[in-house]
Amino acid sequence: MKRRRCGLSFCLLLGLIVGCGEESTKQQVGPQEKIYPDLAGVDPGVTALLTEMIETAEQTGSGEARGTLGMAFEVNGFADAAHRSYLTAQRLMPDDPRWPYYLALLTAHRGDLQSALSQLEKSIDIAADYGPAWLWRGTWQLDLGMTEEARDSFRTASQLGMGEVAKLSEAGTLLALGEAQEAFELLSRLREDARVVRYKVRALRQLERREEATSLLDLSVAGNSGPLSWPDERTMAKKAYEVSNGARLSEARQLLAAGDPGSARALLDQLAARDPDHQGLLSAQIEALRQLGLRVEMVAQLERAVGLYPEYYGFHLSLAEYALEEGDRAAAAQYLISTIGLNDQIPWAHAQIGLLFVEENRLVQASSAFMAALALEPDNPQVNYYQGMIHANQQNWVEAIRRFDVAVNSAPEFTVAWIALARSLWAVGEYDRARVVLSEAESLGTHTNEVTKARKSMQ
Repeated sequence: MKRRRCGLSFCLLLGLIVGCGEESTKQQVGPQEKIYPDLAGVDPGVTALLTEMIETAEQTGSGEARGTLGMAFEVNGFADAAHRSYLTAQRLMPDDPRWPYYLALLTAHRGDLQSALSQLEKSIDIAADYGPAWLWRGTWQLDLGMTEEARDSFRTASQLGMGEVAKLSEAGTLLALGEAQEAFELLSRLREDARVVRYKVRALRQLERREEATSLLDLSVAGNSGPLSWPDERTMAKKAYEVSNGARLSEARQLLAAGDPGSARALLDQLAARDPDHQGLLSAQIEALRQLGLRVEMVAQLERAVGLYPEYYGFHLSLAEYALEEGDRAAAAQYLISTIGLNDQIPWAHAQIGLLFVEENRLVQASSAFMAALALEPDNPQVNYYQGMIHANQQNWVEAIRRFDVAVNSAPEFTVAWIALARSLWAVGEYDRARVVLSEAESLGTHTNEVTKARKSMQ
């Protein structure tokens, strides 16, 4: 099973580490209580910039100075201080849309989308014509299951000039609402890239235009289909205050995300000369080595990282993935267990433990592991498929059918899940639907031997 469907990969090491300048706080006494991060040991350039900006904010007492101080705190790795500064700026400049906007993005990054939406609404109430705010609004609403509201937000973003990214996002909500024809018409007006094609395939399948969907299927998995992004002037404005090693580390991460590990490694080596044991730096170095195919060096660095930071689950997780690739099941199990012990919110780790149990024919334990993964990611097609196979093995057909239904709805190209669904339907006497489902599997043009065997067994 590919870990990509659980939203995790070696790249997870790049986004989960706090930047240089890990924050602690100290209290100062003045006209009103003010709390700033301790800058001892921080990059000298960062210290100079923040010290000057703190003094300016103290002397002027202006909302603008407090807000820009928050921007500098944020881009240089001091999220808590940034949050406090934005709150102060918002109090001093209640009609400025930037401060609740920045607060919303910080809050969303911490996973509290409901609170982030509340802050974003304040920004939109002040300036309703800022397109990126509506895109964030729709994105978070969609994540919270507010599909109709998300559709309306994306439509507003489109009207405000956010272009194809808004229309593609709107198409995604239309598909979620079952409005496939409207979605397909909207997608047909967009430039045809990998994501547009993938959405078109989903729309055609909802419309039962299977042959057209099949002809597009190969294109739907080609090219870049990563997370959507869009220009955001307010976010770009914060970059003027990036002076820290954390900013340079962020640049290296961007190079890795763009597929340029050579340039990233050169920059990371410069940073390592100053602080070779920095956790975020180690994570980025490991990813660079992985992309460069230097597996021996990568594993050595991973083992060193685990020794330095035994409580960070990401290093254990990456070692588990490497062990699985090498076929070392015992080591993989050890690292997966340690990963879950440190962070039990990683679906991929639970799913892989489940697969190891399946190999040992320990189906009860495997089922428990798969259920733990599904509690975190209920629509994961592979995990639903494997859980369905366990139920099918136990002739628990109703539950098997339910799991296979989720799998094929989440991943219409998942041929073996269609086949398993057809066999399960046949077992409970739903012969007509079983034949239709098997035809769906056959139309995908893959796993032809399995389709043939299933058809013979259903005659």
